[in-house]
Parts: sequence; structure tokens; C-alpha cells
Amino acid sequence: MTAEIIERPRRSKFIRYFDKTPPGIVCPHFYILAHGNGCVFRCAYCYLQLTFRGKVHQTIFTNTDDMLREVDQFLTREEPSVLNAGELSDALAVDDRTGLTKELVPRFASQDRHLLVLLTKSTNVDNLLPLEHTGRTVVSFSVNASDVAAEYEIGSPSPRERVDAASRAAAAGYRVRFRVDPIIPIPGWENSYRSLLEHILEVAPPERITFGSLRYFPNVKTYARKLGRETSVFDYASERTPADGRRRIPTARRLHIYKYLIGLVPAGMDFGLCKETEACHRALGIADVVCNCTL
Repeated sequence: MTAEIIERPRRSKFIRYFDKTPPGIVCPHFYILAHGNGCVFRCAYCYLQLTFRGKVHQTIFTNTDDMLREVDQFLTREEPSVLNAGELSDALAVDDRTGLTKELVPRFASQDRHLLVLLTKSTNVDNLLPLEHTGRTVVSFSVNASDVAAEYEIGSPSPRERVDAASRAAAAGYRVRFRVDPIIPIPGWENSYRSLLEHILEVAPPERITFGSLRYFPNVKTYARKLGRETSVFDYASERTPADGRRRIPTARRLHIYKYLIGLVPAGMDFGLCKETEACHRALGIADVVCNCTL
């Protein structure tokens, strides 16, 4: 991959608690591991464009010893918790350079309370395969329909390549999850997303699938335009959600999309929604909150 990468020490804490979900939006609390900022991929819709005010170049933090001390302290917590390593930067995209998983996965393997979630659009799983993980690391792949990815996920591996990487991780015994997010209802979306799910279920059946539809704060579009990214994607989300101020695909259409995709999930497989409204959960009859970032 060709991308600018910045190396510097991190001056603030590496681990923080995500608990800012406003009333009316369903998103369980979890811990974030800020091992880096930004991303080498250039997805048109990416929320990091706003999070970092347009400064989206991949940053690698060099004071790794400080980070690992915080991780070791986190692992002494009594309450079982999730540590998400894919919220502020892709968890694996530069792992071939940092080798961070070689430090993290064995630490989580040495205990039985907490879970490390590696959320990624990357296929960079080679460092993971020989590691002893004892089921305490989940490799979660963010995927999309192939035609959506080709248009809006510039620089990312193709969805089929990501699913193949998931298969390799599963063969090494890792727990695998998929996050189909953001769903974008392009013309013919039913066939596109059905093909994606059929390929996932054939090649790398996961323990859980999380669905999320396109959503964005208005200023994400502003930064996407400044960064020269494709802004037509934002036209699909025209409805403002009062609870958090995000623009979303109109509710009736979202519900139709979710009902269609949930109908393709095999009986007995966990599924959930990402950062969706309480009203949508009620309309779909989803009572238990099960998503990518929960145990």
C-alpha cells in the first residue's frame, strides 16, 4: 500500500472508555485501544475524517512500552470487558510494520475474562496465525458489497480478499466476526448484499454478524469534500436522527434493508445492529443487544 505514515509518541492515555452514546441510540459501552490514529485506506464515508478534522494520515505511536503497561493494567480488571483495537485506526492494516498483535494477543491469551477485538478492513493476518490466543482474541472484518467497496472504499482490499483472510484466521482457531457496515442501498443492493453474505457463510462462517447502515455527522461530508473523496455516497442518508444529529437512510428503508439481511442469517447465528436507534430495534423485535463490540 502507498500512504503517508507518521510516527510519534502518544502523549495521552492509550486506553479510554467509550460511553458517549446518547439516549435513543443503542451502542454498548466498551474500551478503546488507541494504538494509532487515522487509516491508510480512503473510504469516502469514514467518520475519522471528522474525528481528526481532516488529518487522516496513518499515525503509529512509538511509545509501545507505555501502551503495553496500560494493557497489562487493563487485564487486571475484575469486570469482563472488551478492548476494541479498531475504533481510531484499523487494527491490522499496518501490523506487518508494527508487529503489535505479537504483543497483544499473547497477553489476552494469558487470562480468561477480557476480550480483544481486532476490527479491520485489512487482509494482514500473517502475524496472528502462529500465535497462541486461547479464544480471547476476536478478528472482526468490516466488509461491504463488492460494487459498494469498489466505489467508496478506495485503497481497501476487496471484500472477497477480506473474507479469504477471515477464513485463514478461522483456520488458526480465532473467533471471527463480520461487520457489514455501512450498508449503502445502491441500485440492485439486494443482490449485492445477498452475494456478500452467501460468500461469507460459505467461506468463513462467523460467530456473529453485525449490520450497520450509512450514517454520518454533517461535517464528515465537509471534510470528505476537502480531502477529495467521493461525496455522492452521502446522498443516500437524507434523514436526520434527532437523538444524535447524524444523517441516516430514511427509517422505512432502513427497516426494509435490515429485515431483508436478517432473513439471510442462518438460525442460531448471533446478529446485531451497529449504532442504530432504539426505535429500529423495537420495530425489528430485537430485544437483546448483541453486536461487534460486546463479549
